[in-house]
Amino acid sequence: MPRKSAPPRTISQRNRVAVLEAAAQSFATQGFDVALEVIAAKAGVSRMTLYRNFANREELALAIFEHNVAELEVTAQALRGDPEGLFVLLGHFTRKIAQNVGFGDVLNQDPGSGPRMREFSERSVKILLSLAPVAKRAGLLRSDFTGEDVLLLLTTASAVLRVVPTVEERLRRQSRILELLRHGVRGG
Repeated sequence: MPRKSAPPRTISQRNRVAVLEAAAQSFATQGFDVALEVIAAKAGVSRMTLYRNFANREELALAIFEHNVAELEVTAQALRGDPEGLFVLLGHFTRKIAQNVGFGDVLNQDPGSGPRMREFSERSVKILLSLAPVAKRAGLLRSDFTGEDVLLLLTTASAVLRVVPTVEERLRRQSRILELLRHGVRGG
């Protein structure tokens, strides 16, 4: 029995998923500035298909990062009440940066880069700050630790990891950065 071709919506959805997967891999290995043509080719779609699904690089990146942030929100929720929760979540954030240089690139975007990029960055800070009070009460975090400090830590880690060529080396350095951060932000 001959197979019927998939309805257009299914093909469109499949193309969108292929673009997102290709973009996630490309951003991870080549950073946020990877050519969109490279992503389209990796996804096996035309440039027009890519642009039909995502008007620009920012929309494509934010679709990927939305997934990452939602994942981190779930993790933060599970860590509520744990005095070590902030440090565990900092580990998740910095590991994501080590595994995906594009994630760090978005965190480092200039504040004038657009409202959605700013929202992503602000949301990331808010997630981490949600775990700060319990760490402060336990004496594990400086009393003067702020959202600005969160962003400073993440952008610094991102800038350091950005120049490391391999994921394996970035993960090794991420572990050391996290160890240094933990001791630098401790209360006492």
